[in-house]
Amino acid sequence: MVVSVSLLLAAPGAFGQTPEPVVSQNVPLIAEHLARGGAADVPGVGCGSSCSQWWLQEHQPIPNQPSSQALHAELRAARSTATKVLPRLGTLTTIGLVAGTAELSWKIGTGIRTKILKVGLPDPPQPKVSPASGTLAFQNAGYTSSFNNTPLPADGWLLRWWYGSSQWSAVNLSHGWGHACAYLTGPPQDFRVLPGYATVGWCENPPVPVESYWLTENELEAVAPVQDYVDQPFDKQTFNWDGKPASREELESRTRAALESGDYPRAEAWWAERLDPRNHDTATDDDEACALGDGGTGADPGLERGSGETGEEFLRRYQQVPGAVYPAAGLPSINGAVYMRWGFTTPNVDNSHIEWRGWGYRKIQAKHGWGSDDLEATRVALLDPTPELDPTIAGRYRYVGPEYPGRSEARCQRVVVVEYERNQEEIQADAPAPAGIVTSFGRRIG
Repeated sequence: MVVSVSLLLAAPGAFGQTPEPVVSQNVPLIAEHLARGGAADVPGVGCGSSCSQWWLQEHQPIPNQPSSQALHAELRAARSTATKVLPRLGTLTTIGLVAGTAELSWKIGTGIRTKILKVGLPDPPQPKVSPASGTLAFQNAGYTSSFNNTPLPADGWLLRWWYGSSQWSAVNLSHGWGHACAYLTGPPQDFRVLPGYATVGWCENPPVPVESYWLTENELEAVAPVQDYVDQPFDKQTFNWDGKPASREELESRTRAALESGDYPRAEAWWAERLDPRNHDTATDDDEACALGDGGTGADPGLERGSGETGEEFLRRYQQVPGAVYPAAGLPSINGAVYMRWGFTTPNVDNSHIEWRGWGYRKIQAKHGWGSDDLEATRVALLDPTPELDPTIAGRYRYVGPEYPGRSEARCQRVVVVEYERNQEEIQADAPAPAGIVTSFGRRIG
């Protein structure tokens, strides 16, 4: 089991941001969605139509897509660490690691709100002598041990394992991995390293360099989205926990603080797409390994055209791109001819998972890249005989092309989103045509 480990470790809120406007304006809806995936009964909080739809969409991840697992991990952390509609992972206290056991099923709560979390487990340590086994022990930030006096930088899981009749949490590196006191065959994959010096209870004198291994509290993989409990088997159970939100106001306040912390960028991008799908394509699906060229240019190819919401600048969005970019006569699809229009784009400097908002050629070129190979992949994808109709947006379809090989052994598909009908804003502004191609990009599926 691979554990997702971030490169930077910082206190919550250290990279604070201004949430995407459409997200900031809809905190009550987001709070409802978080509560729907929690096991706490929050007074005054229900689950309206948007919440119900998002709950279903949350449970339709792209198969084998690493970004889906990362999204589920962020949603889990937002529900546990930030809003406390679920207990923190540290509530488990200790987790046993056994070879061949890739996940732990955790039953949480009571009654109709009871949930199941599937928590991914790392591979157990590999002692040089005893069979593979071990334990993850939850410790608060600042924890030290007699075998490693470097404080734990954040709340997390310390790796421990048995050797003989004693449990160990540090490895002697003074003579390399082959030394008799090392006890492990090598450093465990994906764990953080906590360096230090053993001061007591070691097999050498004077003190020697040691390493301990740990994960932050929320770095345990989210194998699947949180699930309603319907008699699934489980390994551990928690009935109650401290800190549940006591009112709708408290839940919404915690939700807003979580969004402003900058700790949940994938979840913010996901909510932005739910709330404003025209201007926020599926950021969690995009993968540079599936780009057919060099990826997005990071620059608006039509900056001089403006991005005004009214008047001439608004109407320029619906002008077709030059024939050298896309056929003027459009490309065929089962729903009729598909056109590429200039659209518009604006950068988002606060969230790298959103990067560029907007639609049409300007957005596609800036964020995903566009060239002759992209045009051909789009043409083939539009031959999809069974495109998915979006029930929430009139005339909006998602086409998916055949699988193709990406870089670094990635498995990819082309996704093309098309709108064949004008929305209400376009009708009121007398836009001459519907958007046509909203976005086109390579999606990783494995």
